[in-house]
Amino acid sequence: MKYLILAGGKGERLWPLSRKHFPKQFLSLTNTDKSLLRLSVERISEFAKADDIYIICPGEYRFFVADELEKINPKLTRNIIIEPSARNTAAAIILGVRFLLDKICIDLAETICVLPADHLIFPKELLFKYIKQSDNLAREGYVVTFGVPPKSAHTGYGYINIGKNINKTSYQVKRFTEKPNLAAAKEFLQKGSYFWNSGIFAFSGQTIIREYKKSLRGAPSTSLRVNSGDEASGLAARQAISIIDNYTSIQKNFSQLPKLSIDYAVIEKVSRLAMVLLEGISWHDLGSWDSVFEVLKKDKEGNVKVGKVNSFDVKDSLLFSKDRLLVASGLKDQLVVDTRDALFVGKRGRSQKIKDITKYLKDKNIKEANESVTIYRPWGSYTILEESPNYKIKKIIIKAKKRLSLQYHQKRSEHWVVIKGEAKVHIDGKDFTIARNESAFVPQGKKHRLENPKKTPLEIIEVQCGSYVGEDDIVRLEDDFHR
Repeated sequence: MKYLILAGGKGERLWPLSRKHFPKQFLSLTNTDKSLLRLSVERISEFAKADDIYIICPGEYRFFVADELEKINPKLTRNIIIEPSARNTAAAIILGVRFLLDKICIDLAETICVLPADHLIFPKELLFKYIKQSDNLAREGYVVTFGVPPKSAHTGYGYINIGKNINKTSYQVKRFTEKPNLAAAKEFLQKGSYFWNSGIFAFSGQTIIREYKKSLRGAPSTSLRVNSGDEASGLAARQAISIIDNYTSIQKNFSQLPKLSIDYAVIEKVSRLAMVLLEGISWHDLGSWDSVFEVLKKDKEGNVKVGKVNSFDVKDSLLFSKDRLLVASGLKDQLVVDTRDALFVGKRGRSQKIKDITKYLKDKNIKEANESVTIYRPWGSYTILEESPNYKIKKIIIKAKKRLSLQYHQKRSEHWVVIKGEAKVHIDGKDFTIARNESAFVPQGKKHRLENPKKTPLEIIEVQCGSYVGEDDIVRLEDDFHR
């Protein structure tokens, strides 16, 4: 069995902590300091060999993914599959399946298990038992889903309506409904024959390719246009069928595939669909602040407090602030999430609406919708401490044995002060070292590079001055990360 872990989500419903440039799968949202991605990969790594685990992500996240995999097993860093563009989960999964079939040369009948990178599931031993039970079903030609007994009428999950038993823990599926409205979700909850879709699937490569093609053939061309609103020039999805016949073709023409979830594109239309019941499993999709509230430990007043938080007469609320002091008074059933540059306050039970809020912010070109004051790079990160049109102050952290690109700026100079560690500096053809409390000046237009030669992180305060201090004023000459 092979495992595909999807790590391409944006996590918009966890704004302002999760943002496009550093989404939820790389965040630590539990009582450990481990990211959701790391927890997901570790969960599978206890039962599967590194050669059987593959992670699918956009190119912009590949270095973040590699860093997390390095902490688990360096061999895993070779198993990253890059999505050429964002086309949702159906295209991503088909890309991963084609990679396994054509590049790894697995058998057409071998079972492939697909798991999201942002779920909490335990006990892991029981989860693996259920995954193994799906193997025979997948080899018999079923697409297998994994169902969770519903706790509430949740509108953020898909629902599986089961029919006859296949065996003790597996059922035929009568119907799959993706994210119903509240009235339908309440009806499903009362009937007792509906289960939440866990987002985990199992199938053979030949089955999922066949079902995807069948879905494209049977769908109206207008509903599956690649570019909605551009019917004349957009490639109809059914014309994309030939693209998925080999890995090279799908990688080259990835942007021409329909932008659909696997649920809408395939699962709702499969004739041979089975469900394995995840009985006795604690499953949480950390896709919203409400789900984070459900998972984390609460105090005697029913509050979840994370970070520098004090509360007075507050009940059943989530208070989250890792950077600044947050003081709350007289609240009930509220969500308060504070970051360095954005604050969200909302009512518990309505956090699904945050996705609409982030869309509004993006439409208004408000940069905080996508970017935070801390920006992560392959070599480390930087945090903007203060900025104006003519200057910017940053705190830069460079990972052990990493270096920035060889570059120059056309409109600004830079001044570096080491506050922790030791920096190797290249400026205008000269190399030298600066230690803590020492500094270096980079004149405008001069070639320069910063490097951390040590095995511990390097921290620097950078002051930029000039007529323009935007991040696009960088001319790269050499780069270890091929940007």
